[in-house]
Amino acid sequence: MPLNEVHQILITKRDIMYTFMDKYLFSRANVQRNNILNTPENFINVIRFCINTRQRTVNAQRENAINYFNFHYTAIRDAVNQGNWELLKNLIYLRHRNEEYMISNGLNYPIGVGQKIGSFILEVLIHYGEANPDLESELYVPIDTHVHHILSECLGVNITNNLDITTPSFINFQNMLSENTHNNNPRIYFDYLWFIGKMFCTQRQNGNGFRLCNICWIRENCIYANKWFI
Repeated sequence: MPLNEVHQILITKRDIMYTFMDKYLFSRANVQRNNILNTPENFINVIRFCINTRQRTVNAQRENAINYFNFHYTAIRDAVNQGNWELLKNLIYLRHRNEEYMISNGLNYPIGVGQKIGSFILEVLIHYGEANPDLESELYVPIDTHVHHILSECLGVNITNNLDITTPSFINFQNMLSENTHNNNPRIYFDYLWFIGKMFCTQRQNGNGFRLCNICWIRENCIYANKWFI
């Protein structure tokens, strides 16, 4: 399993990914990368962008989630600044039940986001936004279709299908990624596989898509037998 080598390569792409995210996210949200938590408006603009990447979300669910994060802006900002990872997880992810917010809004169900969007939000705040570098090693790699595809089909990694962050299988998978990092750098660099899946390799086992292997960052580590565009 070449994960350590892959992680080492991905670390070298940090500047490229920061430049890409400046164009892909921050300029479109009209927020400077290092100023996400400076104002509630900046924070919500970024949250709105992140939530809008979620597929098959109805407007009511989207607005409920945005209202939730607006309500918890101060608590989330303080948790980030204080390096309180456990509180931050509880505030971000779906299973959190905030009694005050639920009562004030007449809700009887938890509001938040799931593994993929929650992990993406935290990555944007802490990795790309550099809000608190001390928390970077805690970040979970968001498991979306691109990351799942590259890890499983291109690198031969067995990925848990249970994406509830509270389950042992999810935690064990994230720990496995940490064990395969280069020089103990944060596992979050594995999320750059998302860029590879989006830009260089949309090929799936059913034959749809393309593979731009000659420019792919991890082409030497890929296990595909029949590559395209070499």
